[in-house]
Amino acid sequence: MAAVRELFTVREPWDGAPERGPLALGGALLTPLPSAAAGRNDAARVLRLEFGRAALLLTSDIEGPGEHALVTSRAPLGAAVLKVPHHGSRTSSSPELLSAVRPAVAIVSVGVRNAYGHPDAGVLARLAAGGADLYRTDRDGAILLETDGRTLEVTRWVSRTTTRYCLDPDTAC
Repeated sequence: MAAVRELFTVREPWDGAPERGPLALGGALLTPLPSAAAGRNDAARVLRLEFGRAALLLTSDIEGPGEHALVTSRAPLGAAVLKVPHHGSRTSSSPELLSAVRPAVAIVSVGVRNAYGHPDAGVLARLAAGGADLYRTDRDGAILLETDGRTLEVTRWVSRTTTRYCLDPDTAC
């Protein structure tokens, strides 16, 4: 945060605590969701960003217990985009979570040749079985998301290829 504060003017600090409720940002709504309080990773902040028909679930570093707490919280989890939890480790992306989210797009934030062997083959298989298109930072570089609330464009930085998704059935893609 020090670098962000140095480069940008922060007018209104927001810690994303679930008890503080959602934050309206222009036409978007950023909602903090409950996760497990125990464990460093499972206590990580989980956010849902909505703009029109576009929803993104940003799951941070949560693992099994955090995912279970999230699903049982009955918070709205359906999202076109899932930032895959915990870099796609074997302790993440349970069938329970994937069934609740039903992502069209799954993004794994993971380093090239990471020491942990992420993402896990079982996680990748679950994402594929659920029909999610997979994007990985270790292969694709930065993943750019652009939406007008009716469509979603996902661009792979390395190949400069863009895939367009229709989120609104009344919108032509």
